[in-house]
Amino acid sequence: MIIKLLAPLLLIAVFTICASGQTQGGAVWQVERYDIDVTLPQTVEGRDSAIRAALVVKNVSTGPASTLTLRISPFAKVTAVSVNGASHDFSGGEEKLTANRTLQRVILRLPSVRPSGSVKIEVAYTFSIKDNGDAAVFSPPASHLLPLAFWYPTPTNWFYSRGGDFAPFTVRVNGQTGKQIVSSGASSASGSFETKAASQPFFAVGDWTVAEISGVSVYLPKSAGETGKARAGELAAALSGAKAFAEKFLGASPNVPLRIVAVRRGAGFADAGVVFVDEAVFRRPKLDAATVQNLAESAAKLTLAAKARDDGFGVISEGLSRYIATQFIAETYGKPVADAVRARQRAAYSAVVARDVPLGIVSPLDDIYFGEVANKGAMLWALLDRAVGRTAFVKALSDSLADGVFTIADVRSNFPTQNELVSYFIEKPTEMNLLAGLPQAGNGETKIALRNAGTIDVTVNVRATTASGKVLDAPVTLKAASFGEVTFKTAEKVVRAEIDTEKLYPQTAYYDDVAPKVFDENDAIAGVKSLLDQKKFDKAAAAARDVLKGLPAYDDVAIQLARAYLGLGDTANAERLAASVLAAKLPTAKSMAWATEISAEAAAKSGKAAEALELAERTIVFDGDYGASYAARKLRTGLGGTTKVDPEIKDLFARFDSAAVAHRKAELFAMVMPGEITRFAENLSGSAEKWQTTVVQMDRINDSECLVETTLSTQLLTGPPQSGLAVFRLVKVNGSWRIAGIEIFEVI
Repeated sequence: MIIKLLAPLLLIAVFTICASGQTQGGAVWQVERYDIDVTLPQTVEGRDSAIRAALVVKNVSTGPASTLTLRISPFAKVTAVSVNGASHDFSGGEEKLTANRTLQRVILRLPSVRPSGSVKIEVAYTFSIKDNGDAAVFSPPASHLLPLAFWYPTPTNWFYSRGGDFAPFTVRVNGQTGKQIVSSGASSASGSFETKAASQPFFAVGDWTVAEISGVSVYLPKSAGETGKARAGELAAALSGAKAFAEKFLGASPNVPLRIVAVRRGAGFADAGVVFVDEAVFRRPKLDAATVQNLAESAAKLTLAAKARDDGFGVISEGLSRYIATQFIAETYGKPVADAVRARQRAAYSAVVARDVPLGIVSPLDDIYFGEVANKGAMLWALLDRAVGRTAFVKALSDSLADGVFTIADVRSNFPTQNELVSYFIEKPTEMNLLAGLPQAGNGETKIALRNAGTIDVTVNVRATTASGKVLDAPVTLKAASFGEVTFKTAEKVVRAEIDTEKLYPQTAYYDDVAPKVFDENDAIAGVKSLLDQKKFDKAAAAARDVLKGLPAYDDVAIQLARAYLGLGDTANAERLAASVLAAKLPTAKSMAWATEISAEAAAKSGKAAEALELAERTIVFDGDYGASYAARKLRTGLGGTTKVDPEIKDLFARFDSAAVAHRKAELFAMVMPGEITRFAENLSGSAEKWQTTVVQMDRINDSECLVETTLSTQLLTGPPQSGLAVFRLVKVNGSWRIAGIEIFEVI
């Protein structure tokens, strides 16, 4: 699962909790099954859910066990516990994970349970949510509870360094009237879901149109229309294709129903055949790269998620899934697209490399966890695949999965010729840096000095590019912590040298792989953007073109080049690049949003005001990027564009302003969606000296959701006067509009 709710680094000693569910040597208790009944809040204002969870747990240690500790969110209030059907006393406690994250312990003293013996525990409790987030939402339009909300009791929490609990589960949800329920496994007419695959309990409640496509159930927003139906077909094809592709590496995956669910929050979550995608995907002109990658990773995790265990399990569940997903993208969309995907992965890893932790001990509590195990982990699998060949690679994966558990020990034993490489990744932080020197010409040849600052040997490709654009490649092996040299026989002047053109190895710096350097940034997008921000449009354009020579499908950089062209007044080239991004096979959502906005700017500069306004409004409802939406709104204002505003919305903000300055907290909160912007509303209700909202524009998402653009003029009791643009998300509930989010806030 890909929800990023992680906290800072904590010593692994946090998890050495003896004989209670998770120990230094391994788990004492293993969950065999979950059975959970949930009653969601039945009113708009409700924030509490009544839950009864039953667990069958097995003693998997070598000795008898008489203490069981269950872990659950501190927002759960436990009222009763039974053991094997009889009421049982329990005690509570706090498990401190980090300075600002804790779990609640429910501690049971049991009659001695022999090794391999099982016991049934039932826990009744109330689970409360003050603020909605990615992992937990109680809201009239849609609700869900995901594993990282810790909403159900379990012996081993997900932050355990050796992996959390996975087991078959049944979940029954009493949701709001008229809403649909979705989870993994087989569904019943009563609204329950049962999955026999080992997974972690979750569910979602919402209002969808369900389309059955290519063996996949797609839960579309009811307002999706023809565009949404087209995206649903593409999503289903991508998931079913990715599943078939992953099975080439991992063998047959568990036989579970495949479901794709549109959500406002929690996009990126995937487990046991269910994948959450952003509902905005159904409003866009094509699928974006992040969504397809998530679908493909979820297909691999069907087999890997529950089987990856022990220290370093994320290298398998996240890293191998990402590697297989990227291979699927290469096969389906082409190598240039996959190269761009890998460039984004490399940039994401570069952002955390300075705090790198060896893959064998990095913990889910580390805030670098996903950035490291998924991206650096994928590099390990790529190197193993290259080193042993695809046939041997697939066999090693099969052998590792044979006993139903996949560990780092399996990687070591099933890739015996690669122990040095595996040990480097698992036992050491990244310390490698590969450097290329400036080309040195003489006597009809050019020499390039090389350096490997790492502690293992590397075999990489070195590329020389001549003044005429000719590309010369040479494979080179560099010993650990050593210098080397490569010679190219050419009379032409070599103007560029690059080491490790495939970027196979994790490095502390990538920008010095190229000589002469283009910029001092590991992330090419950040490098070009820094030049744009300085208004060095010529240099930004040159840098972007240099990157695109090696990564022609890197649409994020193409967008930066288009923006540089706009800065240079070259509207034609800016418009051409924007069109190429929109026509690309698999661009990012951000790139598509900016391409549409750039097209709007180009149209405006060409005197096509109507076309520019239409494109600006398309960008706004696109929900692809904050900056693109902001720019589109400024462009629309500059062109004098107007939209029809619902009088009820103007009245809502008039009442909101009045309640804010009068400090009428209850009245203010009655206009806000429960669980949304609560901190904003609380602060405002007691500190507004002046709060004046002028409604400017209204952009409908559907009949019950819209974006409202306003200008604010404000002053808090302890601050200076401020003014500026603010965009609010409104949702209609029971016939009345409520404020459900702040999308843009540029009030200074």
